[in-house]
Amino acid sequence: MREAELFRRFRLHYGFEARFCNPDAGHEKGHVERKVAFVRSNVFVPVPRVGDLREYNESLLGVADGFGERGHWRRDGTWGELFESDRAALRPLPSRPFSCVTWLVRPCDKWGEVTVGTHSYGAGPELAGADVAVGLGAHEVTIVSQGTGELVARYRRRFGGGVTVDVDPVAELRLLGRRPGAWRESRVRSALPAGVC
Repeated sequence: MREAELFRRFRLHYGFEARFCNPDAGHEKGHVERKVAFVRSNVFVPVPRVGDLREYNESLLGVADGFGERGHWRRDGTWGELFESDRAALRPLPSRPFSCVTWLVRPCDKWGEVTVGTHSYGAGPELAGADVAVGLGAHEVTIVSQGTGELVARYRRRFGGGVTVDVDPVAELRLLGRRPGAWRESRVRSALPAGVC
């Protein structure tokens, strides 16, 4: 058994132990599987339409709170009341939330873009050919200079198999100010309407 690094960091941050079941032994975790089935049938049927994932995740907290009114099948009290009695025995949460980000080191291409999968993100032309640290979060990608440790750029994270390119035009304009000859091949120029340039 090998614990995933991100999960290990999460576990250490919140101070709990993990107890793993044996592979191919579903009978060892039937109680958990029944809870998964409950959530699936009570929250995700019919399949929800999701626009903004952050907003949808926040709405799920309200759905979960609604389940607190249900009476427990075996114990006296509602789910919410029983949860509050459990909460009293829990350790306090850390003062800072866990940063659920996977960090990678990736080289920038000759345009100063770093590629993760099929998605490219602009670090800036001044970092062309340099290695940068790329933080992959659930919602955003953070690019940090390996040389200075400074935050270079932040983008909304892209998903899927299609090729995407996200660049900061301001970073390219800074370079064009120093190298006007690069205007002809710049993305800024190609983004302008015909006849403007």
